[in-house]
Amino acid sequence: MSIYVTQGIILKRKIYRETSVLFHCLSEQFGNITVIAAGSYKEKSHFTGFLEPFNLLNLELYKNTKSEIYNLRNAGLIETYLNHLEYQKSLMIYAAGELMLQIDSPQDDGPDLFKLLITYCHYVNSSEFHPYYIFLRYILRLFTMMGIPIEQNCIQCGNERIINYDLNKNGFICHRCLKKTNIKSEPLSSVAESRSGYNEYETNIELSPETSYTLRNINNLNVLLDYPLQKSTIRETKAIILMHLVTLFHKQFHLNSLRDI
Repeated sequence: MSIYVTQGIILKRKIYRETSVLFHCLSEQFGNITVIAAGSYKEKSHFTGFLEPFNLLNLELYKNTKSEIYNLRNAGLIETYLNHLEYQKSLMIYAAGELMLQIDSPQDDGPDLFKLLITYCHYVNSSEFHPYYIFLRYILRLFTMMGIPIEQNCIQCGNERIINYDLNKNGFICHRCLKKTNIKSEPLSSVAESRSGYNEYETNIELSPETSYTLRNINNLNVLLDYPLQKSTIRETKAIILMHLVTLFHKQFHLNSLRDI
């Protein structure tokens, strides 16, 4: 039996065999891991209140070398990120965790992904900017860190005034370059409603002016401070995130945490 010590942030938890808790967390040392906290659901457990989503913990773990699941030996609460947080900010934190649970990341990336998520949770809690703008920046940085960046300018000429998203090339296109192609353009909503096969469409997807403006300025949030976030921008950027992942990983992804915004 080996003992491991690391920090971890809980992404999801559930009751296991009536008296225990099974939770998934992003750990600093090992990336995404699954942990069983035996007896922690009992009324007098000293882990009561610790094992909640988006609590940051010091973890002391052990496991059999043949098992992929860790066992909790001890834990100490460092910080909680959902305590008294307004609803929209909570949704943005849950969305980041939901996506992280679906991504198979190498263990070597664990420290960087852990640091990025912790920084994101802190910023959502403290920032005056709309939390969805912060979420978009987090996703763009996450994709870059994973080696699957989304180029925010036109993928053909570098123009920043993008108006379309190319499903086959996984990138944005400006009006001038779009005119040079024979591929038709459709509203993104007509494609985004489909839950699969995003990369099979022979089309470019129209972006609303609000989405184009948001993406051009997402790395300079001061520009967006007084810019009203449109539902069309949420719908379109959410679909682009999912289509990007589906095309690259060839499996379905979801962001159910964002259904209510």
